[in-house]
Amino acid sequence: MTSSKPVLAISAIAPIVLLAIMIAFLLGPASSFLQFGMVLPEVSIEKVEFTGNEIRATVRNTGPVDVNVVIADVNDRIQPAAIEPDSSLGRFETAVVRIPFDWNEGQPYEIGVTIDDGTRFAKQVDVAFASLEPDVDLFVFLGLIGLL
Repeated sequence: MTSSKPVLAISAIAPIVLLAIMIAFLLGPASSFLQFGMVLPEVSIEKVEFTGNEIRATVRNTGPVDVNVVIADVNDRIQPAAIEPDSSLGRFETAVVRIPFDWNEGQPYEIGVTIDDGTRFAKQVDVAFASLEPDVDLFVFLGLIGLL
């Protein structure tokens, strides 16, 4: 029975030593196996507002790499657009894309932006309606509703 204790100890320690050797190998000379490819950009269109003859889309870079917004489109048709404050977005930066467009109330629209590597991101709006602009009449109306 005394001869089985060293065998038991070796069989318990051997997997731990083998695991340590494998981890050291993967973190050392074989570290290229742990790289999983290119980091992909991600842009979110957070809000779409319809005002007058303009569509305003708030976009945010939610990916890990910097992106440049180069094209804006409505229903897959490229439209001229102004990007404020800048078309270059760092990580978690936000910009407003202003698209001059004669839109119709009640119609569905797909608003899209394309970044400099050609990747397109879009947001579907099922029913377009005018956004409320904060003014005195709106505050009075909401105040009256609050009192009732």
